[in-house]
Amino acid sequence: AFTLKVNKILKSGQLVDDAVVVDVLKRLQENPATFMDGRYANARGIVLDGVPRTLQQAKLLDSFLNVDVVINLFNKEEVLVQKLA
Repeated sequence: AFTLKVNKILKSGQLVDDAVVVDVLKRLQENPATFMDGRYANARGIVLDGVPRTLQQAKLLDSFLNVDVVINLFNKEEVLVQKLA
């Protein structure tokens, strides 16, 4: 049911709200062997791309994740548009 909910949101093109993003990451952290059919059972860490997207997500993630490194990349909008074209 949870996976279907997330897939429906993603397929609609909408952003997944903060609570759902944090719930996904909590499920992964709590039981990597069963999360996403066990794909992450042997993972020793995770790389988040696009998360946290909001200050609220950052605060929620900080409450349960042990973050070692944060890399924040910035680029000019013109460069990004050029790369997409």
